[in-house]
Amino acid sequence: MGRYGSIDVTVLGDRVRLTLRGEIDAGLDADVQRALDSVEPTGTVVEVDARRVTFMDGYGLRLLSRLTGRTGRVVLLEPPQIIRFLLEVTGLLEDLRIVSGPLPGKGGAGGALIHHRPPDQLIGARAGAPASAPSPTTQRM
Repeated sequence: MGRYGSIDVTVLGDRVRLTLRGEIDAGLDADVQRALDSVEPTGTVVEVDARRVTFMDGYGLRLLSRLTGRTGRVVLLEPPQIIRFLLEVTGLLEDLRIVSGPLPGKGGAGGALIHHRPPDQLIGARAGAPASAPSPTTQRM
């Protein structure tokens, strides 16, 4: 763990689990790049365990946006309320799946579903928008 925060990457077959701890900001640049490098451009499910995040600025939000843009399949485990608020006001919440409860070690994200956007509406597509339209989240970041 770095001085204020960390991002641990675990590759689990066709999934990648990122465990975020502490402050997620520009001080974790090398960890963020390693996390992005571990994710295949399409098809990989990215599970983000955010239970121990104490702070996240625009840099952390940009990480989530880039992961979503890269894979379209990001599952966020129990983000603290302030992180959920940031995701909501920036529009990122619409592109993520949020669950509560443990993520199993095998077979995909488990837990109780809190928020989910249907797959046909992910990655640059708001309801009725063509799939090739640029993501509003990408435009804001």
